[in-house]
Amino acid sequence: MVDLNVANVTMDSKSAQRHKFWSEKLLAHLNSNAAGETYLSVGNEHLVGILLCVFVRAREASNVSDAQMLNVPCGAMGVMGNKGGTVCRLRYYDSWVCFVCAHLAAHRGNVEGRNANVGTIMDRAAFGEDTEGLARLSQFEEAKPNKIMDHEFVFFLGDLNYRVSAEVDIEEVFWKCMEEIDTPFLLSRDQLNIERRAGRVLEGFEEPPITFMPTYKYEPGSDRYEMRENKKRRAPAWCDRVLWHSKRPERVGATSYVCTMGQRISDHKPVAAQFALKARRVDQTKAGHVLSTITRTLDRWENAAQPQVELSSSFLRFGAVRYGERKCVTLELRNVGQTPAVFRFVPKDNPDTPTPFVCKHWLALEPAYGMILPEETKTINMFCSVDAVTGRALSLGEDTLDDILILRLEGGRDCFVDIGGEYLRSCFGASLEELVTSTTPMRELPIGGAADADGEEGGAGEDGQVVQAVPKELWRVLDALHAPAVVKTSDLFFGPAVPEEVAAIREALDTGGALPEACSPHSLAEVLLTFLMSLASPIIPQSVAVSLEAEYTTQNLQPWTRRFLEQLPAANYNSFVYLVSFFRYLLDFKANNRLTPTKIASSLSKILMAQLPDADRTKSGGGLLLSTYDDVLEGTEEMSELAVNGAKGSPMQRRNNLDMIIVHLLTTSVI
Repeated sequence: MVDLNVANVTMDSKSAQRHKFWSEKLLAHLNSNAAGETYLSVGNEHLVGILLCVFVRAREASNVSDAQMLNVPCGAMGVMGNKGGTVCRLRYYDSWVCFVCAHLAAHRGNVEGRNANVGTIMDRAAFGEDTEGLARLSQFEEAKPNKIMDHEFVFFLGDLNYRVSAEVDIEEVFWKCMEEIDTPFLLSRDQLNIERRAGRVLEGFEEPPITFMPTYKYEPGSDRYEMRENKKRRAPAWCDRVLWHSKRPERVGATSYVCTMGQRISDHKPVAAQFALKARRVDQTKAGHVLSTITRTLDRWENAAQPQVELSSSFLRFGAVRYGERKCVTLELRNVGQTPAVFRFVPKDNPDTPTPFVCKHWLALEPAYGMILPEETKTINMFCSVDAVTGRALSLGEDTLDDILILRLEGGRDCFVDIGGEYLRSCFGASLEELVTSTTPMRELPIGGAADADGEEGGAGEDGQVVQAVPKELWRVLDALHAPAVVKTSDLFFGPAVPEEVAAIREALDTGGALPEACSPHSLAEVLLTFLMSLASPIIPQSVAVSLEAEYTTQNLQPWTRRFLEQLPAANYNSFVYLVSFFRYLLDFKANNRLTPTKIASSLSKILMAQLPDADRTKSGGGLLLSTYDDVLEGTEEMSELAVNGAKGSPMQRRNNLDMIIVHLLTTSVI
């Protein structure tokens, strides 16, 4: 419609004018060649060089309603309109039809860019939630579709820019188009056909058989492919396409798919497609009769009996549950009564421990409420997941993987479901004191048993109990991360982990088994970070974190660092120094792993100085009410001391100071 230059893309300087000109020109042309038919404009919209116009015969106009149009730019920086799509949706009788006119990324090798453009258009094109859906549903009308693929019929067309695969030399493409005329060969190597067959783009869409020559790239003003020496040669391709998708394929079919060679004003040849579409039409009289009949039937059911639901089981078990593992059991509810059953899970009515939660923190219900029609069955998924907070409470015997759920039927009786599992104790969620005093794997310790650290690090306590300098689990992970191939991994600690490997490493740490071989370095790094974050109390305890309120400068940083280290308890000190030593070692390979002292400090400070020490976490029934670090300090001696000294108690200031200390330790050998 317009040249895709900077002015048109950024300022829309000519698009609006050309939009108006072409939409009026097309309507005038239709009405002058329609053999007595009159056409009306349903809507038209433009996006820089894209123009989508939708017209309807005047005698069919009353059957078209709810027309909406929108643009989805996905060009430069993902927001410019040099590439993207214009979308129109409308209701024809009682069928929803959507038209998408797109201009996708150019260049022969940019297949992924074109696929991404299609995905962006599909994801971002939304017509809004239907706020009147329930009212229409009561009248046997479907709610308005929101996304493109929600529509019954979708037509996707435009300059899609897919080319002949680069495996075919450009000279061979010219030969197949001009001399040998072998379009089947070229179509078998058409990028759009290849991508659709592979399910990477427009999956489920259909295209009529192509019987015409490639529509691009022609010498303007002629029917010759562009082969002039002073022009850039492009391999001929079927850039201009029309595809369709339907939830009811038997209701639509192409009657023609042609290319008009007579148009010579562009380097593209226009493509036209014609379809026969069979729309749905609801007989409102019959629908009203059906609605009236159903309403009377429901009334009889409601008056006949209370809701009655049959549970598949009232005793559900997850079995063995590991830390970080998500397990699911299902509960089936079958309506055996004569009336719709509305159900919901409700909190336990216990005056001693009132709670607003319907279940414990480790349990999730999907769905937690709903409606079941007579003779129907509803499946409820119940998920169990143990995090650091729950794991700590379970290990100490303060909580159990057992709960009683109350299922309430509106107008009926309550049902009770006993649900639970067996927690396999883990080092994740344990405290440093437990970890350094336990020489056996945490899995072997009994639930409710917690060791006390009475001895010095690396020695023995008063009862002869061995006290390790650092947790054996921390040593094992860092030892694995010390491998030469691991420390040189690019973006170590910032790359994606493999969930299956993470679970296997956690299991090995908990049971004392061998770490899995050939696992991803990113998985090891992820386990290290989650292990540190899961500790029952942070490496930097609350009492030491308070001291980080001071105003640190480069002049006083060294003595502050020394004082900071001196305040750490033995196990915390050893673990902190061990971690810093490890990351100092990693920096020897920063050219490979791309780590810097600043990046390491920023990540470690968030993990080592967690805001919620275990003793200050508060739970209520099935939920977790989390306080901030300032809430924790309020009313304590540390906060009083800070108030006397004029400190503000800012968590950000503490974190920034800890960043400075870590960077100092990583970059200097003098403390």
